[in-house]
Amino acid sequence: MSPTRTALLQQIPVFDGATKDTINIISELSNTVTLKEGKYFFHENDPAASFYVIDCGKVAILKNWNGFDRQIKTLKAGQCFGEMSLLDLRLRSASVKALEDCTVLEIPTSALYEVRKHNLEEFALIQANMGRIVSQKLRETSLKLFRAKMEGFLADEDLYIAV
Repeated sequence: MSPTRTALLQQIPVFDGATKDTINIISELSNTVTLKEGKYFFHENDPAASFYVIDCGKVAILKNWNGFDRQIKTLKAGQCFGEMSLLDLRLRSASVKALEDCTVLEIPTSALYEVRKHNLEEFALIQANMGRIVSQKLRETSLKLFRAKMEGFLADEDLYIAV
């Protein structure tokens, strides 16, 4: 197990409150992935079996619109992506592309299930942390939708705010 990998995991909000044993399990079962600038980690509607923590580099979150990928967000070192599909068990909701050479830690669902076998409470903690992160993203998106509505860019029927 790499001390660098462990340190990276300890700083990620998904693992807030996790014990050293849990971090070690996840670290041992995770893979380091390096991607060149312009390459995709995954595409919108791909099946999901892992989430990613950025060690170095920047990525673009992209949504397809009329056959073209449109950038909606940039993420950098210390941030994670891909967790939503692990919670709702659905296909990827967006594509993720390296904006520069990137190194990420790929955390497969099997690593989380291994944590579940060893410590159900820690597994529940990680799931709750993921839920909080996704909820925070939803709140930010809801605020942006509300602002677009107030500025006249959306009709009433186009607006649904999660509460």
